[in-house]
Amino acid sequence: MKKQKTDWKSLGYLLSVVINLFALVRDTFVKMGVGIELLPWVVGEGREGFVKEFLQPLGQKFLASQKPAKPRVRKSIIVDLSTPPKLPFDGATIEANAGGGKVKIEKRKDGELYVDGKKVILHLSERQQNGKVIQGHELREELTGKPVLHPNIMDALMEYPELFPESWKKDENGNIRYIFFWGAIFRDADGDLYVRYVYFGDGRWRVHDDWLNGGWRSSYPSALLAS
Repeated sequence: MKKQKTDWKSLGYLLSVVINLFALVRDTFVKMGVGIELLPWVVGEGREGFVKEFLQPLGQKFLASQKPAKPRVRKSIIVDLSTPPKLPFDGATIEANAGGGKVKIEKRKDGELYVDGKKVILHLSERQQNGKVIQGHELREELTGKPVLHPNIMDALMEYPELFPESWKKDENGNIRYIFFWGAIFRDADGDLYVRYVYFGDGRWRVHDDWLNGGWRSSYPSALLAS
């Protein structure tokens, strides 16, 4: 067994703290006219009061004075796209699922999100810009063959919300962005199709779903990988 070397610097610091503490206690009690007979009283009859009235309040004041440690911010995660996607509601079935293998999700210094090194963009069809609205089914056809993001990525981001880009919260006009992940489509008992989305509301990220019979406006971008 390797013998540990004595850390003289740490030992010296500890001794200096003990000496300074002793001097502080001594000088305080000397001024009060209290002698060394206090010590056996502290560990005996006065023990309970010493702990409750002195040690505990002192410890609490010390803890209150300490700055909380900064939480470690995660910069990347691995997401398995082959895992079955979460169903948006009871009775939902999976209509289409792009699936795939494992991908690396990372937030880079530019504040944007990347998947396996490719930047994620918020795509708008020409038919949902400048006040125009496109039906969900028509938008789905337009997105066919495009690198849409899988909702497993969205769910992973919900577990690590520090990875969400700040730019995803609102558009340039200050409107909430409802960002859709078209990598999986769901069907309800009536045969209607749905796609899941994420948005920032009331101070936190939230997930929901919308049916494809509805209209997609400029605040409803689709999460895609840049070509």
